[in-house]
Amino acid sequence: MKINLFKVLLYDFLIIIIANTVLYFLLVLIFHDSMSILNHGDEFFWMSVGEMFGIAFFALLFEVTFLLPLFYIQKQQIESLTSTELFVRFMPLVTLITGIIGSFILLIGSIAHTITGEAWVNFWLLFGISYLGLVAFVYLVKTLKKS
Repeated sequence: MKINLFKVLLYDFLIIIIANTVLYFLLVLIFHDSMSILNHGDEFFWMSVGEMFGIAFFALLFEVTFLLPLFYIQKQQIESLTSTELFVRFMPLVTLITGIIGSFILLIGSIAHTITGEAWVNFWLLFGISYLGLVAFVYLVKTLKKS
């Protein structure tokens, strides 16, 4: 069966953006004690707008640099394995890449002496983008293949 990869990536992109926007505001509630930006409402608004654009940019980057090549390289396995098997197979690589990039985020924040809530929010958003993207991609590939 043919899989419309454009449709899969578009739905995946929308799922990542919506879920990570909710996750962003949830993380702001969790790390609100150590976020100095919350004292300035206008700066927080513009930081939130910047975070939304950042989520969209990194979601698109994740799809183009990881999911798209993964689909073409592992096409046989993606079509034959179940969703759970695919997630377990690709999760270690996603964890490794995300952990390295997330460590760089925290190192940059540590150098600038700003390891506050903002750095931790960005750290966990990176994991949210990666895992939600992988789960949505695997689910959409399997779901849209059946129809």
